[in-house]
Formats: sequence, C-alpha cells, structure tokens
Amino acid sequence: MTYCSYLISKYPDVQKKLFEEIEEVKRRRGLNYDSIHQMKYLDAVYKETLRYYPPVIHFINRACLSDITIRDQFYPKGSVVTCLSHTIHRSESNWEEAEVFNPDRFMNENGEEKMSKDGLKWIPFGVGPRYCVGMRFAEMEFKTTIAKLVDTFELSIPEGEPDLIPDCNGVIMRPKDPVRLNLKLRI
Repeated sequence: MTYCSYLISKYPDVQKKLFEEIEEVKRRRGLNYDSIHQMKYLDAVYKETLRYYPPVIHFINRACLSDITIRDQFYPKGSVVTCLSHTIHRSESNWEEAEVFNPDRFMNENGEEKMSKDGLKWIPFGVGPRYCVGMRFAEMEFKTTIAKLVDTFELSIPEGEPDLIPDCNGVIMRPKDPVRLNLKLRI
C-alpha cells in the first residue's frame, strides 16, 4: 500500500481517474465489499502496483525432477531454480514499456479487464499450488484501504522529496527510506 500511495501521488492523472471511479461507484452503490471488488480501474492500479513493485522478490523456488536443458542451459536433477518476480515484471519481453507505471495496461480499450494469455507474466503471489494463501485477503485489504484513502485525501509528494528507492531486505522489497506524502482533505 505504501508503493501504491507513492505511485498515485507521483502520477496525479492515475489518482484523478481512480478518484473519479470511486466517486461514481460511491454515488451509485456506496463503498462496500462488493462495490470495491467490482472497481475495474482500482483493480488495474492494484495489479500494476504489484507488477511495478512486487512485495516479494524471489518467491518461487522449484527443484528439477529430472535433468533438463532450457535455452542451452543444463540443469541437473535436484537443482533448485528460483524465479524472480521483479525480473519477470520488469522484462520488456513480457511487458511493453515495462519500466513505466501504467495501470491501463491491465484494461482494454472499453475499460474492461484485459485478460493475459500468459498467466506467468504477473506473479506477485507466486504461481501454482504453492501460491500465497493470503492473496485474496491482501487484495481486499489493499483495495479497501486505497479506495478509502483516495476518497478522503488528495495525495501528493512534498516538494524536494527524493524519489522512492526500493530495497530488498531478505526476500521482502520495501522502500529504502521513509516515504513522506502530503495528504490534503477532500471537501
């Protein structure tokens, strides 16, 4: 949520579009579990935040069940292969303009969710039978908090504040330094 708060502060056009969606949904149905879960742009912001700054750097470790060669690299049986989500999420072979924060990449031209044909391009919670069991809870906690935050405050980065620098402490990626933001109460 820290990364999302920072990113929507850094990209006011994203924050504006998110606020407009929140206001529209709030006007029609109120902010509740169901309405938040159906917000398409909020979902895109959530996915793009986790693509851009995955919380866990190397989450997927698998042992080779047999000898295998992949792209001219030999892996003997028993070798442990680690998949780095950050590398996959920032790869130009997986994402156009991978170094750019752009929630619209998860939406089609009609504003609907764009389904990926390759489910292994976005893996902030791992993949397969060993993916993070807290994924759904984390998603609702994230979306509920961000929706209430953006509904209540306009976020901005204080003048002169340095760019956020991610740092990996073990397997968890977090900001290297404290993240300071301005919160202006919406009227």
